[in-house]
Amino acid sequence: MEKVIPRAEHKWLQNIAGNWTYEFECSMGPDLPPEKSSGPMSARMLGDVWVVMESESKAPQSGETVHSVWTLGFDPQKERVVGSFVCSVMTYFWTYNGKIDFDSNTMTLDAPGPGFGDPSRIVDYQDIIQFIDQDYFVLRSQMKLESGEWVPFMRGDYRRTTKTIN
Repeated sequence: MEKVIPRAEHKWLQNIAGNWTYEFECSMGPDLPPEKSSGPMSARMLGDVWVVMESESKAPQSGETVHSVWTLGFDPQKERVVGSFVCSVMTYFWTYNGKIDFDSNTMTLDAPGPGFGDPSRIVDYQDIIQFIDQDYFVLRSQMKLESGEWVPFMRGDYRRTTKTIN
């Protein structure tokens, strides 16, 4: 195997490594009140090119503990950010394909997934991470309607508690 030399995109992903607390607000439908949750997230580097993020929160209605794991990396051959997301209260395995905009300090991750009203229908989603500063980023999630319009449904504010790389 050839030695992996981290690129600018890998170094951008390294900014996520550390311990964070977050607060989320999520709208599960147009006629439903927004749900809020919060919890810790830890992110560690796997070598110099992958970040693994693990979070925990309580489901607003049931109080059930929810665990999730993200993996993100940059594939130089595809020239794209690639990754996955799994969650203890979902059976769907999310796959990411995205890009980093260095000018706005933003990563946009595209992911197909089950529709809100009809889980058998696959629709387009985006998770957008924007660093406001090195210790604060915002995660916004949106879905694409049949009309082509993107509709936001979730926002999370992440604040760093400690910085770690590996």
